[in-house]
Amino acid sequence: MIKNCFLHNRYSSRMLTLKVAAVFITSVAWTTISAETAVERGEYLTNILGCGGCHTEGALLGNPTGQWLAGSRIGIAYTEDLDDISPGIVFPGNLTADKETGLGRWSKDEIKTFLLTGMDHYGKQATTVMPWPNYAYLSDQDLDDVAAFLKQLAPIDQAIPESIAAGAPVKNAFVRVGVYLFVPEDDTEGRPNPPGELND
Repeated sequence: MIKNCFLHNRYSSRMLTLKVAAVFITSVAWTTISAETAVERGEYLTNILGCGGCHTEGALLGNPTGQWLAGSRIGIAYTEDLDDISPGIVFPGNLTADKETGLGRWSKDEIKTFLLTGMDHYGKQATTVMPWPNYAYLSDQDLDDVAAFLKQLAPIDQAIPESIAAGAPVKNAFVRVGVYLFVPEDDTEGRPNPPGELND
């Protein structure tokens, strides 16, 4: 009788050990799958959000020539005056995990904060050329997944020019992005009034 109890207890102990091990292995596997899924979904969202359309060399001209998401040395003018020969210009940053020129020193939370508020790792406010007011509608899960994807990108060492203030000398190529109204001089029907101008 004593022998049978001993065998039963030993059998129960082994079963308990096996069950705990199975739960642990399942948990680790699920964590790994979840992390991989987050990165895959983050890549999917990054493509939908069009990040590569600005943050890739040449993409602003319709001809991507650089590494995807490693930034652009072609800038984007953010001032509205079309006659301005010295506009304010921003340059889409390097989003790879490079510690010197990219997001390598940013935490996931800092990336999420930037997407939500436009406030970067250095305490600078981004212009709305970077459409963070739209990205602020992303769910917390979306933000987590995008940050997870960006953090695992292979680092690419590519320095991006600093922003140029309006009126400062322009040394880099740039594009204008936006919707502008052009009205022919001889158009008299349905011509909208410029701001502040009344109808005759």
